[in-house]
Amino acid sequence: MTTIQTAHIGNRYLIGASGHAKYEAIGKDIVCAAISSLLQSFLLYCEELFEQEKCVIEESKIKDGFILIIVEGEAKYLEAAFKMLLVGLNDLAESYPKYIKMEK
Repeated sequence: MTTIQTAHIGNRYLIGASGHAKYEAIGKDIVCAAISSLLQSFLLYCEELFEQEKCVIEESKIKDGFILIIVEGEAKYLEAAFKMLLVGLNDLAESYPKYIKMEK
Protein backbone atom coordinates (compact mmCIF):
# COMPACT_ATOMS: atom_id res chain seq x y z
CA MET A 1 0.00 0.00 0.00
CA THR A 2 1.12 3.56 -0.72
CA THR A 3 0.57 6.04 2.09
CA ILE A 4 0.32 9.68 1.04
CA GLN A 5 0.58 12.57 3.47
CA THR A 6 -0.18 16.16 2.54
CA ALA A 7 -0.22 19.46 4.38
CA HIS A 8 -0.65 23.12 3.55
CA ILE A 9 0.61 25.43 6.29
CA GLY A 10 0.76 29.10 5.41
CA ASN A 11 2.87 29.34 2.26
CA ARG A 12 4.35 25.85 2.68
CA TYR A 13 3.09 22.85 0.74
CA LEU A 14 4.18 19.37 1.83
CA ILE A 15 3.61 16.07 0.05
CA GLY A 16 5.07 12.72 0.99
CA ALA A 17 4.38 9.25 -0.35
CA SER A 18 5.88 5.97 0.78
CA GLY A 19 5.43 2.33 -0.04
CA HIS A 20 4.38 0.47 -3.15
CA ALA A 21 0.74 0.10 -4.14
CA LYS A 22 1.27 -3.56 -5.13
CA TYR A 23 -1.69 -3.44 -7.50
CA GLU A 24 0.44 -5.31 -10.03
CA ALA A 25 4.03 -6.44 -10.44
CA ILE A 26 6.76 -3.79 -10.38
CA GLY A 27 6.94 -2.17 -13.79
CA LYS A 28 3.29 -2.99 -14.53
CA ASP A 29 1.64 -1.26 -11.56
CA ILE A 30 -0.75 1.35 -12.97
CA VAL A 31 -1.60 2.66 -9.49
CA CYS A 32 2.04 3.38 -8.63
CA ALA A 33 2.54 4.89 -12.07
CA ALA A 34 -0.45 7.21 -11.63
CA ILE A 35 0.73 8.37 -8.19
CA SER A 36 4.27 8.92 -9.46
CA SER A 37 3.05 10.83 -12.49
CA LEU A 38 0.97 13.24 -10.41
CA LEU A 39 3.70 13.83 -7.83
CA GLN A 40 6.50 14.24 -10.35
CA SER A 41 4.38 16.62 -12.46
CA PHE A 42 3.80 18.79 -9.38
CA LEU A 43 7.54 18.76 -8.66
CA LEU A 44 8.38 19.69 -12.27
CA TYR A 45 5.95 22.61 -12.04
CA CYS A 46 7.60 23.73 -8.78
CA GLU A 47 11.03 23.50 -10.43
CA GLU A 48 9.82 25.82 -13.19
CA LEU A 49 8.57 28.28 -10.56
CA PHE A 50 11.91 28.01 -8.75
CA GLU A 51 13.77 28.94 -11.93
CA GLN A 52 11.52 32.02 -12.15
CA GLU A 53 12.25 32.79 -8.47
CA LYS A 54 8.56 32.37 -7.55
CA CYS A 55 8.99 29.58 -5.01
CA VAL A 56 11.61 27.83 -2.93
CA ILE A 57 11.96 24.05 -3.02
CA GLU A 58 12.92 23.33 0.56
CA GLU A 59 13.24 19.61 -0.02
CA SER A 60 12.69 17.09 -2.79
CA LYS A 61 13.65 13.46 -2.49
CA ILE A 62 12.77 10.67 -4.85
CA LYS A 63 13.81 7.10 -4.10
CA ASP A 64 12.31 3.71 -4.83
CA GLY A 65 8.98 3.68 -3.03
CA PHE A 66 9.42 7.17 -1.54
CA ILE A 67 8.92 10.78 -2.54
CA LEU A 68 8.98 13.94 -0.45
CA ILE A 69 8.28 17.45 -1.72
CA ILE A 70 8.32 20.57 0.45
CA VAL A 71 7.91 23.90 -1.31
CA GLU A 72 7.25 27.41 -0.13
CA GLY A 73 5.78 30.18 -2.21
CA GLU A 74 2.86 32.49 -2.75
CA ALA A 75 -0.57 30.91 -3.04
CA LYS A 76 -1.15 32.62 -6.39
CA TYR A 77 1.55 30.36 -7.85
CA LEU A 78 1.09 27.13 -5.90
CA GLU A 79 -2.50 26.87 -4.61
CA ALA A 80 -4.20 25.71 -7.81
CA ALA A 81 -1.46 23.19 -8.63
CA PHE A 82 -1.60 21.78 -5.09
CA LYS A 83 -5.40 21.49 -5.24
CA MET A 84 -5.17 19.76 -8.62
CA LEU A 85 -2.66 17.32 -7.15
CA LEU A 86 -4.98 16.59 -4.20
CA VAL A 87 -7.99 16.09 -6.48
CA GLY A 88 -6.05 13.55 -8.54
CA LEU A 89 -4.62 11.71 -5.52
CA ASN A 90 -7.98 11.62 -3.71
CA ASP A 91 -9.66 10.27 -6.84
CA LEU A 92 -7.07 7.51 -7.08
CA ALA A 93 -7.49 6.70 -3.38
CA GLU A 94 -11.27 6.42 -3.83
CA SER A 95 -10.87 4.23 -6.91
CA TYR A 96 -8.17 1.99 -5.37
CA PRO A 97 -8.76 2.05 -1.57
CA LYS A 98 -6.86 -1.22 -1.02
CA TYR A 99 -3.73 0.29 -2.53
CA ILE A 100 -3.65 3.98 -1.48
CA LYS A 101 -4.14 5.59 1.91
CA MET A 102 -4.45 9.37 2.15
CA GLU A 103 -3.43 11.06 5.40
CA LYS A 104 -3.41 14.71 6.42
